Amino acid sequence: MDRPGRTFYVDRDGVRYELADLHGRLKPIVGEVSSVAARTSGYVSAGLMAKILHLGGMLSISGSTTYATAVALFQRQEVRTEEADVRAALRTLDPSLIDSENTYFVIRNVQLARQMRLTVDRGIAGAFGGEVPFRAMFQVSGAAKPPGAGPSNMQTQSAADPSSAPVITAEDNKNFTIDQTFDKPLTVCFLAQKFTLKNVVGGAGGSIRDAQLIEEYWNPTAAQ
Repeated sequence: MDRPGRTFYVDRDGVRYELADLHGRLKPIVGEVSSVAARTSGYVSAGLMAKILHLGGMLSISGSTTYATAVALFQRQEVRTEEADVRAALRTLDPSLIDSENTYFVIRNVQLARQMRLTVDRGIAGAFGGEVPFRAMFQVSGAAKPPGAGPSNMQTQSAADPSSAPVITAEDNKNFTIDQTFDKPLTVCFLAQKFTLKNVVGGAGGSIRDAQLIEEYWNPTAAQ
């Protein structure tokens, strides 16, 4: 659902709320499928990783600890927007919806991929109750399911679409490597730019809507 033109705001407590979907007022540019993998590295919280892999409904995860991770995207496409189109679309919003106490963002670009690979610090398993319950959330490449183990929620949800289930494909004494393959390219990340919108004095005593895009971007890790 996070596509170019979706607008949202983050309140003073760091909670995200949807504002409006302006996708239909844009002309997004879709790139070709690339065989070159996109790679990045950084730190991820257990809560954010649970959201990425759709594990958030399984556990209540708290704490501010972050874990080293590397992300690779394969068979990917990028969808971009032009600034002029985005500003024009934002001007169709009603400025009375804007509250100065909140911070507003519009999604500019998205990355779609057929496969995502996460290599994450093994210590993250502790946030999920330890390595045994952590491993039980995933399929394990080349490994049979432990006798007597009941299906995890993720395995149950993925029964009709096993290709989308996250799989632990490798591990060592430092990291887990988790692969997730999709039947079709899915949005796996996006770039959301901060904006402001207000009425300003126009000609003949009227007013116009001024939409400004600001060089600040939403950091979901900071919002955890």
